[in-house]
Amino acid sequence: MGHATRDVVWTETAATMLDRAIEAVASISELARDDFMFDVFTAADELVKFADDGRLVPELSSWAIREVFVGGFRLQYHLTSERAEILSLCPRR
Repeated sequence: MGHATRDVVWTETAATMLDRAIEAVASISELARDDFMFDVFTAADELVKFADDGRLVPELSSWAIREVFVGGFRLQYHLTSERAEILSLCPRR
């Protein structure tokens, strides 16, 4: 059975969080920034086909809120049949 394909959309909040994370990683090095950006955008692109594979967010009781890990961050998204809406990019605890 194939994976459903979905549109991937970043919320304004998630985009702002991404900008802040990029700035923080860039303060370490430009190479770290470039690697981080590649990893984040690759993870977001993979949601097109593999959004169902994300783990349920343990502190929430919703099957529709999932996350994948990108380095030291949690990329959290809301899953519907048509799209994966990226909600946040927050540091792992």
